[in-house]
Amino acid sequence: GSNVVEDQDLLEIGILSSAHRQRLLQAIRLLPRVRPVGYDGNNPTSVAEWLESLELGDYTKSFLVNGYTSMELVKKIWEIELINVSVTTLQC
Repeated sequence: GSNVVEDQDLLEIGILSSAHRQRLLQAIRLLPRVRPVGYDGNNPTSVAEWLESLELGDYTKSFLVNGYTSMELVKKIWEIELINVSVTTLQC
């Protein structure tokens, strides 16, 4: 769909330089789109199974610790929440 982050969002978080905002927006546009769970016909039944199918099994503990204990909860994750869970893992 539409972009998650827009120029106004960056202004609101204090990025005042137009050049810096444009640079960030260009980088964001290059990020791969997150595909919905089950888009390829594969419907994993657990968080661990889903992460393993993406070759991201190392993140299972982080998802579970952060309250994402079922696929129903995972399906509701917004991209920013996904980034926060990943950052938490990197800090551990």
